[in-house]
Amino acid sequence: MKAPLFALLAGALTAGSVARADAPTTRVSDLTDLASLLEGEFTTAPNPADGQTAAPGARPPVYDLAKRVEVPGIGHNIVYAEIREGTPGGRLLHQRLYVLKQNADNGLIVTTTYDLGLVPALAGAYANPAPLAKLNPPDMKPEAAGCAVAWRKTDSGFVGK
Repeated sequence: MKAPLFALLAGALTAGSVARADAPTTRVSDLTDLASLLEGEFTTAPNPADGQTAAPGARPPVYDLAKRVEVPGIGHNIVYAEIREGTPGGRLLHQRLYVLKQNADNGLIVTTTYDLGLVPALAGAYANPAPLAKLNPPDMKPEAAGCAVAWRKTDSGFVGK
């Protein structure tokens, strides 16, 4: 999977949770709740407040800004992620869409990742989503099958695998 920050976030959301054997039930609000948990600003930079420092010769940190957006033809439970080098204004490295939909067969929330590559015209789409309207959903290809995450809500949060 090419989304290490997303994987870290997924791990954080599932930490300490206990799997239940019964079938999950998902409400529309669950989709919205999960999408809101995936939003935020994430970085691999060391935290000086915790006494962390960058190792000599270390690669520049990665900064990931993830915000919910609407994409015509796809839906509104979508998180657009812009991965940059070092800071919010750093060099654009990658862009992705995480599309959350409920699976009608089993009630799980499935996150499908679309790798947008590097599309400068989409930069800042979290603040101005108009360029996303130009995306043609039938032409978009999801990342490898192993990158889809199926989530279910438990009493302690969301569990994904």
